[in-house]
Amino acid sequence: MNFSTFWPRLNKKGSSKKDSVDSECLSFDLFYQLAYMSSIAAAGISRSQIFEFASQLPCSSSRYFKEIHLLAKQLRYDYAVACRMVGESTEVESIKSLLLRLASSLGSGEAEADFLAQEAEVQAEAFKNEYERGVESLRKWTEAYAALIVSAGLIVLVAAISMIIYAVAISFTVTLVGVTICVAVLGAWAIHRVSPKEVRVHSPSAYCAAHSRARWMERILLPVAVVCFFIVLLAGWGLGWALIAVSILVLPIGVAGVLFDRQVKKKDSDISTLLRSLGNIASAVEITVSNALERLDLRSTANLAGDVKRLHSRLASRLKPEICWQRFSLETGSETVYRSVKMFKRCHQAGW
Repeated sequence: MNFSTFWPRLNKKGSSKKDSVDSECLSFDLFYQLAYMSSIAAAGISRSQIFEFASQLPCSSSRYFKEIHLLAKQLRYDYAVACRMVGESTEVESIKSLLLRLASSLGSGEAEADFLAQEAEVQAEAFKNEYERGVESLRKWTEAYAALIVSAGLIVLVAAISMIIYAVAISFTVTLVGVTICVAVLGAWAIHRVSPKEVRVHSPSAYCAAHSRARWMERILLPVAVVCFFIVLLAGWGLGWALIAVSILVLPIGVAGVLFDRQVKKKDSDISTLLRSLGNIASAVEITVSNALERLDLRSTANLAGDVKRLHSRLASRLKPEICWQRFSLETGSETVYRSVKMFKRCHQAGW
């Protein structure tokens, strides 16, 4: 039997590069991973199910738990030993430290729910501190970027005035304009690199009406804008009028994108209230979540009222709950809603 078939990380060739690629958004994924595992562990499911469900999550940290689950299921290793072996093989310090602590906890007999709840709190605090440091660094870089843009603009302005007073070559002014553009591009790239990474819009959000509207406008108006640009130039109206025409045509795309972003932001703030209310009603009255939706006051989650009504209608029609909840999370277009609903749905299935 080929051992590397069940444990691919034994072949360490190229593993360092793969780890470094995943480490950019690893903090956010690891926070979600631990919160998810802590929630389903509190529901009282078995240890093998915890690792199985954790390995199915769509995030970069799930592949480590998938390897642990394969070692335990295919090669009959104890989960504590599997965690230690995978942890020792990885070069990502945060993952290595977590898996080694998890191995020690499982080996000592500590309850998974207690350990994962504690680790989730620690990771939440670490993610919060890292995010705040990123925001502070972004603020300083933004100030520096504004200073660079103003300085470059003043240089170009002085060069333009000098052309009026003295015989300055046009190539000199064009060079300064090129330097200004390079400074703007490099500054924007630097801000993008130092800004904290957080996914807001869920990638397969094709069922979200606002997102689909913005994508439809993009597919229609961008080609029209390109064609209109060349038509105006060929008509002899000049570059200025061509750019104005293009700006007018792409304006609806920007407006639709801003409206969609605001909608997602509002839904992100209401999803915690919705899930907390549903859990409290279902546990207090001892009813299902579908029945709890009937007793829910939608005024507390006004931004999700339409989505909740559609969810309740589908559940009342006795459609498959798994599909109903997935469609609900996709229609919001929010990554936070998608991950929160996935966690809540798994806990509800486990009978929490």
